[in-house]
Amino acid sequence: EELKECDLCSANLTRYGKTIAQGEFSQSGIVTDIHIDMCMKCKSIFQREKFNSDTLSILYKDDAGCWDSDFEGKSEKFKLFMLKRQKFLIKALEISGFLSRKGLTILDVGGGVGEATSHLTSYGKVFIVDVNTSDLCNNKLVKIDGLFDEVIFHNKFDLIVMNHVMEHVFSPTI
Repeated sequence: EELKECDLCSANLTRYGKTIAQGEFSQSGIVTDIHIDMCMKCKSIFQREKFNSDTLSILYKDDAGCWDSDFEGKSEKFKLFMLKRQKFLIKALEISGFLSRKGLTILDVGGGVGEATSHLTSYGKVFIVDVNTSDLCNNKLVKIDGLFDEVIFHNKFDLIVMNHVMEHVFSPTI
């Protein structure tokens, strides 16, 4: 299933959607095209394609997570994957106009130990919220225990990253 309008601002994605990354995803015998789009009205970034529960179960059946902070001990494949994520986040910040700002408050929902957003600490304070209880990979990151803890809803953030989280929910506004 694909989104036709932005879930956050209801803009028509045919008119206001811009693909900022695309490629082919292949895992566990499933091959599909993936598009990462940005709503140019509200700057929301989302994956256009939504997976059903059965597909997600197949895709994540062998996923053990990346919970430890031993980056040096990780495989080259993991390192390249993480660098690709970090470059994507910088590109998204650049396109949205956030890259020129300093003092941002950034929330990484489902951020594990912060591998994907640790490089953003030079732009401001980065908060990691995740059910994972492992130590963060960077002492400049701030841990918020739990997932969707009440503290999140009492704070304002300039940028919210939901890297590898959005595919688990169909509607981010819910």
